[in-house]
Amino acid sequence: MSITKGIYLNKWLNLNKGVLHYIKIMDTNTKLIYLKATRKDMAGLNRELNKIPVEKITKYLSEAMFIAITSSITAAEFQETIEVLLKYGADINYIHNNSTVLLTTLATKMWPAAEWIIIRKADLSLKDNLNRNCLHIIIENFPKDIKPLKLMAKLIDLGANPLDEDINGNTPLHRACEKLWVDAIQVLINTKGTVMHKNSITLDTPLHVVARQRGSEAIECAKRLLNAGALVKALNKQQKTPLDDAITKGNAEMKEQLEKKMIEEYYIEQQSLNMCYGYSQAQPIGYEGMPEQLYSIMYQSMPDAFGYNQVPYQRKFIYKC
Repeated sequence: MSITKGIYLNKWLNLNKGVLHYIKIMDTNTKLIYLKATRKDMAGLNRELNKIPVEKITKYLSEAMFIAITSSITAAEFQETIEVLLKYGADINYIHNNSTVLLTTLATKMWPAAEWIIIRKADLSLKDNLNRNCLHIIIENFPKDIKPLKLMAKLIDLGANPLDEDINGNTPLHRACEKLWVDAIQVLINTKGTVMHKNSITLDTPLHVVARQRGSEAIECAKRLLNAGALVKALNKQQKTPLDDAITKGNAEMKEQLEKKMIEEYYIEQQSLNMCYGYSQAQPIGYEGMPEQLYSIMYQSMPDAFGYNQVPYQRKFIYKC
């Protein structure tokens, strides 16, 4: 590298110290390509590209996009720079340091730029080194903002898979439940299968994750999951239900919420089996206003399917025929 180029590059780095951690791992050609592109110096960019072997041009152009993401330029300037790099042959789905341009953009919360990248046909199935897809990355940043929620819904519509698991077996919904992000949970449960998808390692459902937490947000998250079809009887690898987890944590409010839902599930199952002392018409008694003694009997009378096998069914307490 010439002395002139070295002075030019060092001067720029001193003004942009925020990207030094990324710049250090970049080839000099990549750095200079980025500098030419961001200044729209097409003549200079062409000169730099002419010095590079043809088989490496895509690599350098693509890596220059990552410098653009981690620098302090605005979303508009970022888009203009990426547009130039793509025009010359950069790959929008190029993987650098186990991440893509889209995933890195999401991680830096550049929502407008991320939307622009999606339009450029970014591959939504690509993941990072922790096996996280674009939905996981949004959840991890936990901005609780309407913009990423809209982007999340758009990504799902375009093909991002909400059932993808990260390296720990968690789907985006599991992670949203850990963070008690109610609005994100609502977006994700609209996709079929997410609410009952079990972590492949622990076999926890999203409801298990919420049941271990306290507070009004946890209760609201549980309600959303239950309304979407989450089952209180679901068993994890330790053969525990979400209700068991709530009891273990001494979470009285969550325990009450889940017990009520378990009774509803029991009624539905019994009604579908048409069990009521041989009568064809069975009318379930609602749990509202249920005597405390009966409530206790209900809790202790759960069948094997619910993980309880303490006493036989007590059907006469269940239905009014």
